[in-house]
Amino acid sequence: MRTANPKVPTPRLQPESRRMQRNSRRMTVLVLTGVLSLLLNACSTLSAGTRMNELAPESWQSTHNVIQADAVYADDLSQWWMRFNDPTLTELVELALAEGPTVESARLRLVQARAARTSTNSGFWPSLSASAGSNVSRNENLDTDEVGIDRGSSTGLGASWQLDLFGEQRATSRAANADLDASEAALYGARVTLASQVAAAWFEYRTLHERYAVTQNSLAFSEESYELNCIRVQVGLDSGLELLQQTATIESTRSQLPALKQSLQESANAISLLCGRTPGELIEILEAGVSQNPNTLPVVTPGIPAETLRQRPDVIQAEAEVEAAIARRQAAQRSRFPSLSLSGNVGASSGDLDGWFTPEQLAMSAAAGLTAPLFQAGKLAANVKSQQAAEEQAWLSWRTTVQEAIAEVQNAIGDLEAKRVTREAIEHSTEATMNAADLVVLQEEAGLADRLSVLDAQRNALSAQQSLTAARAAEWAAQASLYAALGGGWDSGNGKEK
Repeated sequence: MRTANPKVPTPRLQPESRRMQRNSRRMTVLVLTGVLSLLLNACSTLSAGTRMNELAPESWQSTHNVIQADAVYADDLSQWWMRFNDPTLTELVELALAEGPTVESARLRLVQARAARTSTNSGFWPSLSASAGSNVSRNENLDTDEVGIDRGSSTGLGASWQLDLFGEQRATSRAANADLDASEAALYGARVTLASQVAAAWFEYRTLHERYAVTQNSLAFSEESYELNCIRVQVGLDSGLELLQQTATIESTRSQLPALKQSLQESANAISLLCGRTPGELIEILEAGVSQNPNTLPVVTPGIPAETLRQRPDVIQAEAEVEAAIARRQAAQRSRFPSLSLSGNVGASSGDLDGWFTPEQLAMSAAAGLTAPLFQAGKLAANVKSQQAAEEQAWLSWRTTVQEAIAEVQNAIGDLEAKRVTREAIEHSTEATMNAADLVVLQEEAGLADRLSVLDAQRNALSAQQSLTAARAAEWAAQASLYAALGGGWDSGNGKEK
């Protein structure tokens, strides 16, 4: 008869052993989850470049189709203001870029971002600490009334290193690098905006100066006509009605001069502030520059929309902010995984203060530990959700920035085309008015026209020239706005501002 083997009872684990097994399994799960998360993060992020191709139009729309024949393509717009061949404009823009408060503020934020990146990257390296101390103790024997004094000294050197097992520190470093890129792009954007503002302010100053001069000349012609009409009224060749009408015209023209002069001063003050100077400090430069007439240059033709948008500083900044948000989200996810820390200490102690540099005892210690967060009341999970929401906000902000950039470029193209068509029409009208004035002068010389007709024709010619000056200034300002909309004002080739 066969006997069954007796069943060997499985030894029951003590509570402490079961807890250690559970913690070990939990640690293993966390490690495997961390590795899987690293692999998924490496391939789950859709780049901004891919999304840019989805948002950007295939080509820019042209309403009037007047910028294609003699156009200059947007190859290098880092110093677009020099294309106007206006030395005063170049001087003002370069002065503003060197000393303007808005650019200086952006530059200081860039310095701050560089310091923050250095502080973040220091986490890759071990940290060292040194210590030194002394102690004095007093011992009193109550039985013998003897008092003893014990003196000692100690020195020590400690080191610790947090190993970046799952890339939390690397993700934090990428976020800091992206923040730095965003600050650099913000500096470039400040330069682009400032250059455009200076150009617009300078063109406005030129227009106001021309309007003031034309108004003065028109007033002089009106006063001369008034004197001639006074003579005609005195000899009975004309009634007093036209004389009263001319008086109203003279006073109306004279009333425009104070407002124009005030606007001229305000425009000069605005330029000074943009350049970081005290109002009135640049008046000599401005007055010397109004006598120079810049050329109307060929309009720059934007390139491929996607490539054009990628060189805009605001788009670059928004993309860098997306990269920073992605890195922070990854850092938050990886903060839930185990971390390994190494530490060590070496120290010496002496029983006598006099033996500070000749220690009697030397001690060394080293330790390594693997720790993982097990329970923090939902803090880590909430941080991950927060960073995920921040990432979604960064993507939304990037998308809005790109869409606004598309609209800005398209609007700048349409505005420039409209300003150019308007200027060409006013040029033709001004040319006809000037020819009519020349014809009246010839008729006066031939005895076929009187002096009043000549003065009226010359006054009309001045008014036409004033309109043409304003139209040209509007076209120049629109052209500067297009340069800025295309991201001109910094060197997009090597990422360094000029």
